[in-house]
Amino acid sequence: MNNEIEIIRYPQIPYLNAFVIGIEYRTPHLHRDFEIDLVLEGSLNLHCRGETATARTGELFLLNPNEPHELRSADGASVLCLQIAPNFFAQFLPADRHVRFGTHTPYAQFETGSRTACNRFLLEFAEYYFRKPPSYQLRCIGNLCSAWEIFLNGLPVKTLTDEELFTDEKKTQRLLRLLDFTDKNYTRKIRLQDFAEQEGLSLFHLSRFVKENLNMTFQEYVTMLRFHLACKLLLSSKKSLLEIAMECGFSDTRYLYA
Repeated sequence: MNNEIEIIRYPQIPYLNAFVIGIEYRTPHLHRDFEIDLVLEGSLNLHCRGETATARTGELFLLNPNEPHELRSADGASVLCLQIAPNFFAQFLPADRHVRFGTHTPYAQFETGSRTACNRFLLEFAEYYFRKPPSYQLRCIGNLCSAWEIFLNGLPVKTLTDEELFTDEKKTQRLLRLLDFTDKNYTRKIRLQDFAEQEGLSLFHLSRFVKENLNMTFQEYVTMLRFHLACKLLLSSKKSLLEIAMECGFSDTRYLYA
């Protein structure tokens, strides 16, 4: 499960990545980029820092850097995903490096005209990004900046101070260490207490930190990782159910039944 800390690459335009993906479930993860998830078909559920929201066809989520988030879709949503490094807009507006939006669901606050314009800019961006006609980069940048202007002018926005950025980075680094600790140990006996001692924190404080950032308890997160590994092994190996359960860290095959 080494993909919970997402490393983003920018294969075509500096500080910018885009792709279309089908999503049924994406485990809690985070990255240092802004993310726009425009639902092309189906519906998508977002769980992020205690908030649960739904975006349907033609709606989107807007995520800030370093926000752990989990995505689910009962019908296998098709999503246009844009990942934008803070440095992208800082080339034009240096202060935007520190900007954070106050909502994950912009269209709940936009009038129909703003939603329509935003979708048009994002879909035109995607058309040029994937087709790559001559000078497509200019059209991509122009469309994205037009959509971003609508976000900046129509949504609650906060500019973080240097102190707030430092605090945010400390929390992010702790969460990354926690995800790494869990990723390396979830197939055997694992205790949050061990990580709490490593961090010099109380178990109570760290349990609350996990719940706030992952939308689940530590044990629920470990069980989820084990279950998804078991699903992969069931599809890709000829091992018995008992062998798979033991390999994934379960003490009994009953944990694999719904």
